Amino acid sequence: MADPYSIPMEPFRSELPDDAAISFTHGDLHRSNIMVSKSEPWRVVSIVDWEQSGWMPEYWEDRKAHFTSEWKGEWATKYLPMIPRQYESTEEAWWWYTSSMGF
Repeated sequence: MADPYSIPMEPFRSELPDDAAISFTHGDLHRSNIMVSKSEPWRVVSIVDWEQSGWMPEYWEDRKAHFTSEWKGEWATKYLPMIPRQYESTEEAWWWYTSSMGF
């Protein structure tokens, strides 16, 4: 049997926190999935497209929302910073894993 400590770790695994809380997340929080009222005062009236929802690490929603948005677009620069907890430290690891899956 192989020594478990001799198995190489994935290169960015250490950048994904092991102690992140698990929370129920939408999984595809994009402006096209947020329905707002037709008139002022603007209110969120519905969030649709829950197919990717589930119990994920706390950083998942932030990373996925950034992954699916235009890098310097209005959604990424004006609205995503409103997500209560930003996980910028996981950005490089997230990109490595998603690109290795062909996304």
